[in-house]
Amino acid sequence: GAKETQWEEGFRHLASYVDGHGSSRVPRASKSVDGYRLGNWVTDQRMNHTTMPAERKSRLEALPGWTWDARPTSRGAVKNAEDDGGTS
Repeated sequence: GAKETQWEEGFRHLASYVDGHGSSRVPRASKSVDGYRLGNWVTDQRMNHTTMPAERKSRLEALPGWTWDARPTSRGAVKNAEDDGGTS
Protein backbone atom coordinates (compact mmCIF):
# COMPACT_ATOMS: atom_id res chain seq x y z
CA GLY A 1 0.00 0.00 0.00
CA ALA A 2 0.86 3.69 -0.02
CA LYS A 3 2.13 3.69 3.57
CA GLU A 4 4.52 0.84 2.78
CA THR A 5 5.82 2.71 -0.28
CA GLN A 6 6.35 5.83 1.85
CA TRP A 7 8.22 3.81 4.46
CA GLU A 8 10.47 2.24 1.83
CA GLU A 9 11.18 5.69 0.38
CA GLY A 10 12.16 6.96 3.83
CA PHE A 11 14.31 3.93 4.47
CA ARG A 12 16.10 4.40 1.12
CA HIS A 13 16.85 8.01 2.03
CA LEU A 14 18.15 6.91 5.42
CA ALA A 15 20.35 4.20 3.90
CA SER A 16 21.73 6.77 1.49
CA TYR A 17 22.42 9.13 4.41
CA VAL A 18 24.29 6.32 6.19
CA ASP A 19 26.39 5.73 3.05
CA GLY A 20 27.39 9.38 3.03
CA HIS A 21 27.79 9.99 6.77
CA GLY A 22 28.67 6.58 8.21
CA SER A 23 25.90 6.79 10.81
CA SER A 24 22.10 6.82 10.99
CA ARG A 25 22.06 9.59 13.60
CA VAL A 26 20.21 12.14 11.50
CA PRO A 27 19.73 15.72 12.80
CA ARG A 28 16.02 16.36 13.30
CA ALA A 29 15.95 19.22 10.77
CA SER A 30 17.89 17.25 8.16
CA LYS A 31 16.63 17.12 4.59
CA SER A 32 18.14 15.09 1.78
CA VAL A 33 19.47 16.74 -1.38
CA ASP A 34 16.11 16.33 -3.13
CA GLY A 35 14.27 17.95 -0.21
CA TYR A 36 13.04 14.77 1.50
CA ARG A 37 12.44 15.54 5.19
CA LEU A 38 14.60 12.72 6.52
CA GLY A 39 14.90 14.11 10.05
CA ASN A 40 11.10 14.10 10.38
CA TRP A 41 10.87 10.56 9.00
CA VAL A 42 13.44 9.28 11.51
CA THR A 43 11.60 11.02 14.36
CA ASP A 44 8.34 9.38 13.23
CA GLN A 45 9.98 5.94 13.22
CA ARG A 46 11.16 6.42 16.80
CA MET A 47 7.69 7.54 17.89
CA ASN A 48 6.01 4.56 16.16
CA HIS A 49 8.46 1.86 17.21
CA THR A 50 6.01 0.16 19.60
CA THR A 51 3.56 -0.51 16.75
CA MET A 52 6.12 -1.05 14.00
CA PRO A 53 6.40 -4.47 12.31
CA ALA A 54 9.41 -6.44 13.58
CA GLU A 55 10.89 -6.63 10.07
CA ARG A 56 11.10 -2.83 9.88
CA LYS A 57 12.58 -2.62 13.38
CA SER A 58 15.33 -5.06 12.52
CA ARG A 59 16.13 -3.23 9.26
CA LEU A 60 16.51 0.04 11.17
CA GLU A 61 18.50 -1.58 13.98
CA ALA A 62 20.91 -3.05 11.41
CA LEU A 63 22.00 0.46 10.38
CA PRO A 64 25.18 1.78 12.00
CA GLY A 65 24.42 4.24 14.78
CA TRP A 66 20.66 3.61 14.87
CA THR A 67 19.06 4.31 18.23
CA TRP A 68 15.43 4.34 19.35
CA ASP A 69 16.18 7.18 21.74
CA ALA A 70 17.89 10.15 20.12
CA ARG A 71 18.56 11.99 23.37
CA PRO A 72 22.35 11.98 23.81
CA THR A 73 22.16 11.86 27.63
CA SER A 74 20.72 8.34 27.76
CA ARG A 75 22.74 6.98 24.86
CA GLY A 76 22.56 3.22 24.77
CA ALA A 77 20.11 2.84 27.65
CA VAL A 78 17.11 1.98 25.50
CA LYS A 79 19.17 -0.09 23.08
CA ASN A 80 20.66 -2.13 25.91
CA ALA A 81 17.23 -2.75 27.41
CA GLU A 82 15.95 -4.02 24.07
CA ASP A 83 19.04 -6.10 23.41
CA ASP A 84 18.41 -8.02 26.62
CA GLY A 85 16.16 -10.41 24.72
CA GLY A 86 18.38 -13.46 24.84
CA THR A 87 20.98 -12.68 22.19
CA SER A 88 23.90 -13.25 24.55
